[in-house]
Amino acid sequence: MSTPVSQNDDSSPRFIGQFDDFKLKYSSHRDVDGTKRGQTGIYVDYESGEWNYRQFITWFGEHLPSFALTPSELSVISDRGLTDKLERAAGIFFDKRPKGKYDTRGEVGELILHGVMRDIYATTPLISKIYYKTAPGDPVKGADAVHAIIKDGEVDSLWLGEAKFYMDSAKGISAAVASITGMIDRLKDRKEFIFIRHHLDKDDSNREKVEKLISNAVSLDEIKAKICVPVLVTYESPVTKAHNAVNAQFIEQLDAELAPLFDSFFKQVEGINEIDIHIFFMPLKDKATLVATVDKFIDGKKSIF
Repeated sequence: MSTPVSQNDDSSPRFIGQFDDFKLKYSSHRDVDGTKRGQTGIYVDYESGEWNYRQFITWFGEHLPSFALTPSELSVISDRGLTDKLERAAGIFFDKRPKGKYDTRGEVGELILHGVMRDIYATTPLISKIYYKTAPGDPVKGADAVHAIIKDGEVDSLWLGEAKFYMDSAKGISAAVASITGMIDRLKDRKEFIFIRHHLDKDDSNREKVEKLISNAVSLDEIKAKICVPVLVTYESPVTKAHNAVNAQFIEQLDAELAPLFDSFFKQVEGINEIDIHIFFMPLKDKATLVATVDKFIDGKKSIF
């Protein structure tokens, strides 16, 4: 994973994305800077003329343990190797997914956002939201992802993410904006921090650092200055459906497809100026096929112990 990099000069990017080890593809990238906005298009390669589900599911599996397991869980099975971590994580993912609603399930989008944040900005996961679901489909309050960048022994930035695993880009954008608005309200009355404090793992070495930042003794203005809200919106892409290989024409057309989506999103969050926001759009070929691929992978890996 890349080393986290952040800058405080308003004229420079606050966070600098690193793509050397990123196994998916990216386009139209701009880091968060003095405008408090950033953007990235995330896409998957093709293989033998088809959307590369193998590439995606390999990447998905690499991030599944850190998405589904708490630091305590990871430490307990650390000596058993990656296979046991993956089996345990798949078991949790299987148990908590809403049965019979696979095509609308949000956990896939939440994991994609989790992996993108870790790969590109080297964030540290703080809370496994899926781990704390008490039953399949049960909602867990708070942000879809809670990560941080730790620098010089302190929380340099707190990342509160929202994921929208949608087929339609316009509906995904609307849902994302609504979630961001709701988060702003939860920040104002500090309810978001109550959720974070309640779910921080007792064995996480970063627990005290995070609790120090979100303490009631710290001004909300100071906390907001360290918050970045990464947002993932997936959608079924006409360009992705029309092509069978990544080439110059594909990239040109994809960038043209993404441009109005970025514009639409940023226009709808124009009045939200107190936090940094980074939007990730991920064009899909077929959401239902992707979900079926994830289900098959999870079913084959799960182990309950």
